[in-house]
Amino acid sequence: MDLTGVHAFLHALDGKVQELGIQTNYVEGISRPQIGDTLRILMAVTKEGHPVVTEFMVTEMAADYDLLIIYSTVLAKLGKRKSELPEKLLEWNILCPMGHYGIYEEENQLYHKYSVPIPVDMDPEALAEEAMNLLGLIYELFSAQYNELAEYSVDAD
Repeated sequence: MDLTGVHAFLHALDGKVQELGIQTNYVEGISRPQIGDTLRILMAVTKEGHPVVTEFMVTEMAADYDLLIIYSTVLAKLGKRKSELPEKLLEWNILCPMGHYGIYEEENQLYHKYSVPIPVDMDPEALAEEAMNLLGLIYELFSAQYNELAEYSVDAD
């Protein structure tokens, strides 16, 4: 997907998410964990509304396929039980139906990452629809697991 297509996709997704009243932030240029434009979405998961920042990016993968990357900061700051996390991550990642969890050491955060190959010629609007479906699945995943994940947050200390 060329740069124009990536912009069209991210702007279409931005509009769909904002229609739901969810806060977004479109970031141009260099961004972590990938280089390129990013759409950041602030989701409130669980009944208590715990914040999770989810980022959508598109990066080149092969001649016919690009990669849609969905990266979420699930816990913004890990707590005292961080040393127990590597063993727990093995269990979570085996049972996780999509993507994987990891520790972003530089920022002391728990993240979730899910990547999907997409055709380079995929229609940006169709990709935005698919991204909304994936966002819903990720929301359900985090809502179901958040209380267990939160045990490793600095807020649990």
